Amino acid sequence: MHWTRGRSWRECDEKRTEKKDPFYGILAGALLLFAACAAHLAPYDPYEQNLELSLLPPSAAHWMGTDRYGRDLFSRFSGARVSIFSALLVVAASALIGTLAGIFSGWLEGKTDTVLMQISDIFLAFPGMVFAIAFSGVLQSGMTGAVVSLILVSWPKYARLARNRVLALKHMPFIAAARLTGNGTWKMIGRHILPNLAGRRLSQRCLISER
Repeated sequence: MHWTRGRSWRECDEKRTEKKDPFYGILAGALLLFAACAAHLAPYDPYEQNLELSLLPPSAAHWMGTDRYGRDLFSRFSGARVSIFSALLVVAASALIGTLAGIFSGWLEGKTDTVLMQISDIFLAFPGMVFAIAFSGVLQSGMTGAVVSLILVSWPKYARLARNRVLALKHMPFIAAARLTGNGTWKMIGRHILPNLAGRRLSQRCLISER
């Protein structure tokens, strides 16, 4: 009875999330469009300081007011392009590297699995942001160093999720059937493993399976 209730609650939660997906998609698209065009929409120089205009409330001249240095806050949104697209790069690169590492770790198992998971354990053993700040300080290359350090911190999480999913998939009957038809490793990974990892509820399913 308890399992049925838990399942019903989960299904209802998924349905509510699906209904909100179009709204979130539109909101994300609008945010990306604004970030891409922010530099052209800024009415003032975002770095120009004028202490006489500090902490002004919103007005026709300054739509979102000014900060304590007199900089126009709406113009300061031009930095969103760097912040948002750097974050997207971190997520995309971390997901790609981590997923590939998790696929090979779970598919090959043995020594490959042991080595890759021990490497991921080393990265996970340190506090994420502390490790990222330290590595970024070593590189001393500004935004590039920050992006690289965040990728190094983030990829083990994706690797763990992908590995757990691959370990569950490789012992399923359809994988055994694919082996009997003579499919090679690369074809099986590309045709059967990757499509099952590309589901939008991959993280949710992996987290539920680990509990």
